[in-house]
Parts: sequence; C-alpha cells; structure tokens
Amino acid sequence: MEIKDRIKALLDYLDVNQKQFAELTGISENTISNAINGKNTPGLAFFNAIQKAVPDVNPTWLYMGDGNMLDKAEEKDGKSVLRTLYQGVEGFISKITGNKIHSMEDCEDELDIANRHIEHLKSEVEDKKEIIQLLKKTGTR
Repeated sequence: MEIKDRIKALLDYLDVNQKQFAELTGISENTISNAINGKNTPGLAFFNAIQKAVPDVNPTWLYMGDGNMLDKAEEKDGKSVLRTLYQGVEGFISKITGNKIHSMEDCEDELDIANRHIEHLKSEVEDKKEIIQLLKKTGTR
C-alpha cells in the first residue's frame, strides 16, 4: 500500500475530509492533497505530525505500510480515536474563541454561545434589510 493509499485509508477511518485532517494535524491542506495525489513524497515532519495528532496509528503502518493501521490495543478500544478527535475539536474551538476548553461540556457551552451570537447577527441583518426597504420606498438614501 502506497503512502497516498494509507493517508486516504486514515481519513476514511477517522471520517474526516482533507481540510479537517489538516486542522487536526497542523499539516497544510495543500501538502495533504499533494501527498494523496502522489505529487510529492511526504517527509518526516509530515509523518510526525500525523503520529502526534493520531497517536493510535501504528507508526510502522504509517511509515512503511506494514502491519495494521491501529496498534493492537486500539483495535479493541475505539474510544482512543474519539479522544483524539475530541482533542482536535477542543483545539479548534479554543483557537476561534480564545477560551481554554477543559471538557466536552465547555465545547458545548462555547458552541451554544456562538450559535446565539450567530442568531443575533442574523436578526441584525434582517433589521438592516427592513430599513433599506423602507428607505427605498420613501426614496431616501
């Protein structure tokens, strides 16, 4: 199995797209795309970033294509992969909100705050649209 196939298999297993994988690993989307399309051979930094972001991946499989994708212990316990994805979400939310996330509850709270803010902004946009319509009707600009 070539590296491009292993990366595709890992994305499929994690159920993420290239953009999400880039956010999870810190590898640029372009670098991931080039590796998947066979345009370049990834270097050690590429592999290390994946191994750091998804520590449950068998490094021998990742680097060489030998063995199973996951370490034997992880084949029995899929919770570790969920933990890895949670850590990626945690980092992403921390980055966009500027707040430290300590638990899944914190993530949910931050998402609720963001959703309320979005609804408020939508309301403001609608108000502005109404004002524009009224001004157009009266001929005032």
